[in-house]
Amino acid sequence: MFLHLGNNLSVRAADVVSIHDMKLFLPGGPSRSFFESAQAAGRVRSLTGGRPPKSLVITRDAIYLSAISPATLLRRARSSYTFVENSKKSSKS
Repeated sequence: MFLHLGNNLSVRAADVVSIHDMKLFLPGGPSRSFFESAQAAGRVRSLTGGRPPKSLVITRDAIYLSAISPATLLRRARSSYTFVENSKKSSKS
């Protein structure tokens, strides 16, 4: 299953490590140094289309800034996981 992050980009749900509120990574935020290190390494990709980022999605290969709220992304991720789990259960019946 795939998770749509915005701006016509979807990633494999299995590759998502974590989804965070962008407020944690703003100047003065507790995780700012992590974000700055990732930016310096060229791992951060913006999908906001000029809008302020609401969430930061960490995957195995990159870090994405999304204009979609972390709650919405989490709901989408859980929805795809539930769909896969339900499909496995019904195929065993």
